[in-house]
Order: sequence, then C-alpha cells, then structure tokens
Amino acid sequence: MSKKFSASMFDALKGAMADQRSGGNFKDILKTPIGNNFLVRLVPDVNDISKTMYHYFSHGWKSLATGQFVSTVCPTTVGNRCSICEERVRLYRGDDEDKENAKLLGRKEQWLVNVYVVDDPTSSENNGSIKMVRYGKQLDKVIRDATEGVDKDEFGARVFDLTDDGCNLRIAVEKNDGGYPTYVSSKFLRESAIDGMTDSKIEKTYDGLFELDKVFEQKSSEEVKEILDTHFFCRVSSASVADQLPKEESGGTEVVTNTAPVEATVEKVVDDTVVPESTATASDSDDNVQDKLNDLMKDL
Repeated sequence: MSKKFSASMFDALKGAMADQRSGGNFKDILKTPIGNNFLVRLVPDVNDISKTMYHYFSHGWKSLATGQFVSTVCPTTVGNRCSICEERVRLYRGDDEDKENAKLLGRKEQWLVNVYVVDDPTSSENNGSIKMVRYGKQLDKVIRDATEGVDKDEFGARVFDLTDDGCNLRIAVEKNDGGYPTYVSSKFLRESAIDGMTDSKIEKTYDGLFELDKVFEQKSSEEVKEILDTHFFCRVSSASVADQLPKEESGGTEVVTNTAPVEATVEKVVDDTVVPESTATASDSDDNVQDKLNDLMKDL
C-alpha cells in the first residue's frame, strides 16, 4: 500500500506542532543567502507525523577562551536543566557589566523541516532533492498562519502536499536595516505542480527524509556545563583548551574545531540561518573583542 499524506495526518501534525510550542547532516541544511528567493515544498514524515518538524533551543557565542564560535543544543529542548540558562539568569540579576555579559548566553528558538527543493537559484544541483530548512520565528509564523492561522482556509494541508494540489513555500531572504537576513516577505503560493513529480517519486521522497531529531547532538547537562566552564569562564589552562573544545559534529551541533587559529572566521545565527559575520585576530584588543561579542549576540 502506497503512503499518502491524509487529512487525519494533517490533524495529527497540527497537534504535534502545538505540543512543540510548550515544550541528516549539517551539510544537508539548505543555505539561503541574502538577496535570493527559494521555492520549496514542505514534506511531512508520513511514518511518524509528530517528527515532521524538529523544535529545539540553542546557545551560541564567541568563545572567550579560543576566539572561535561555539554552539550547543540547549538541554531545555528535552526538558532538562541548563547551566547556561541558569548562568544567564544569574548575570541579569547583577550589575551593568553582568547584564552585558548575560547577552552572550542568549537562548535561540529554532526548527528544522524536510523540504523538496523546487528551485534553488544559488545551487541548481539542489533542485529536485530533499534538504532541510532551519528556520526561526519569522518563518514559523508564516507556516503556522498557513496551517492553523489566518490563512488556513486557503492553504491548510496543501502546504504538505507533493501533488498538483500542493503549494510551494517561497522563502524570500532580504536584508534588514541592520544588514541581517529577514524572512518576513516569505509566503506560500497558490497550488501548482512540481515538474517531474510522479507517484513513485513521491514514495521515494517520503523514504528519503532526514531524521531531524538526530541532526544535532543532544548533549547532557554535564557536557553543556563543561562548555560553559571552558568557553565562558575559561576555567581550563591554555594547554588543555584543545582537548576541551567540542569536536566537529556530523550534524553540525558545534562549528568549532581544534584550537583557535591566528584568524578565526565567526559565524552568526540570525533568526533563520547561519551567515558569515566577521573575523577576530590575535591582535584584537580586549575592548574590541568585547564589542564584537556584544554585536555578535545582539539578535540572538
């Protein structure tokens, strides 16, 4: 019996999305640089509809020990205590300097979803393939409006339909006044066929989905505390920093590897994506580094 995304599955999916509100591989995440429009079709996990979206929280900052960007999934994602969150709260209760340092430890809410790429204007080889889209609150609002909000009568289950009755999501990546990407102009389009899509290709698409909850490593509360101790409090000697650094994960939980080079490229997560931001050199003064750190985290 062939798989099909049914009305009952859509109802279950909306329930799973509501539950998430309360509660692959890194290279397979679609890159969405500023100044481009991407067409994708959201793909439901017909084998386990509750896993259609992966909802998680993350922390990321420029390490005060190495100068490189370090990030981790927040333990609150799975309902555990997080020493980074607790330290952030403690700092916000302190003086002005503590409050500034607390900004480094912001917690970011994000989602992952499988998509069929209809048109990637930056990498045509992605067209017709399955990728993941990592998104934040802006795109989440667009999706929720279409499935359970003001646009549900127009779109509803059709945003997950791979047939001619389905609707593409146009991800519009623009630049805001701060120079960062914004996705507020993104929207679902009227129903349309996907070139070359057949029943057998739909089956193949369903069988080729990424396991979203396995893309990023979920570290234990103890491991997260070690990251905080090493990269915020600098509680290790310089000789041992290399051993304490999180290793590069196949799923991209950390983007830091080995020790800090003389010049380290920094990546910033801005709402829905990771974009190159700036470089930090060994000659930077402490004040300049702090300024860059503050700028790095102001939108997280």
